[in-house]
Amino acid sequence: MHGHIRKNIDYGKKIRKLCDDYGKKLTVFNDISLMDNINADGIHFASNTEIEKIREYRSKYKNKIFGISVHCSREMALKYQDYVDYISTGLCFKSESNKNAEICCLDLLKNMDGIHVPVFAVGGINDKNIDEILRYPVSGVVVVSYIMNSSNPKMAAKKLKEKLKLAGL
Repeated sequence: MHGHIRKNIDYGKKIRKLCDDYGKKLTVFNDISLMDNINADGIHFASNTEIEKIREYRSKYKNKIFGISVHCSREMALKYQDYVDYISTGLCFKSESNKNAEICCLDLLKNMDGIHVPVFAVGGINDKNIDEILRYPVSGVVVVSYIMNSSNPKMAAKKLKEKLKLAGL
């Protein structure tokens, strides 16, 4: 086994234990082998994953969580929604962790009629702009840079958690 693969598995097992300790679910990004090796609860597929591949994995992994990124495309969301448990949008705002992505999430959030799986907003979300996201029927948000780059990550997470709680999420 290659060193970087072993490192990912070792790191993944540590995260798996942490999630178990807190009673939280763990999904991995686009790597079925890693999902198997660390017994993750599910997988998040890249936006270009073929539906047939998802259907094949769905039949093999009946108790796993399946998600996909749709990069702000309502058409993609409608196409994939019968094969996944949730959808994540593309970028909502400028993001330090994904500097080259198109900012278009709000367009999708404004046009979610017909999408019947939970939708999670992604990209550049912080305590100043989360209220704009929470105007729409989202199931939650995905936040990386705001918390990771904060001088006080615990307080940053707490601020967002309070806003989500007020929104009923």
